[in-house]
Amino acid sequence: LFNFAIVLSNELTMESTLTTCPACKKIYENQLPAICTNCHYPFSGTDEEQSKFAAKFVINKGKLGDTRDNLKGSRIILIVLGVYNTLSGIYYASTEDYESTITTLFVAIIFFICAYTIKIKPVISILVPLIMLLLYYLLIGIVDPAFLFQGIVWKVIILSTLVISLFNVVRSEKIKK
Repeated sequence: LFNFAIVLSNELTMESTLTTCPACKKIYENQLPAICTNCHYPFSGTDEEQSKFAAKFVINKGKLGDTRDNLKGSRIILIVLGVYNTLSGIYYASTEDYESTITTLFVAIIFFICAYTIKIKPVISILVPLIMLLLYYLLIGIVDPAFLFQGIVWKVIILSTLVISLFNVVRSEKIKK
C-alpha cells in the first residue's frame, strides 16, 4: 500500500506537456524535438523559417488535391475505354470474329481493373494502360499509318490525361516522402 502511494504521488507531481505539430498534427509528449519527425516542421526555427515551411506545406497540399482530381479524370477515361472495348467485343462476337472478341474483352477487363485500382496503386494503374495504348497505336500505325490520324483528338486527350496523371502521381509520391 505504501509503495502504491509513492508511485501515485510521483505520477501526480510529474507534469506532462503535450505539443501538437501545427503542420501535420502529430502529438509530442514532454520533450519537443528540434524538427517534427513526421513532416520536418522546424519547431526550433525562426518565425521566418516556420512561415516558409507552412507556405510550402500548403502549396504541397494543393498539389496533392490536384493529383486526386487528375486521378478521377483518369479513372473516368479508363472506365470509358473499358466500356468501349466491351461494346466492341460484343460487336465482334455478333460477327463471329472470336479472336477479336477475346482480345477486346481482355483489354476491357484490364481497363476496368486499372480503373478500380487507381486509388490503391496509381502508378501501375496508369502505366499499364498507357503502355498498352502506346503499343497498340504503334502497331496499328505500322500496319495502317492513316489510322493514327483517325480520331487523333481523342487519342491525344486520352494519352495526355494519362501522362499528366502519371506525372502528378510521381510528384505526389515525392511530396509525401
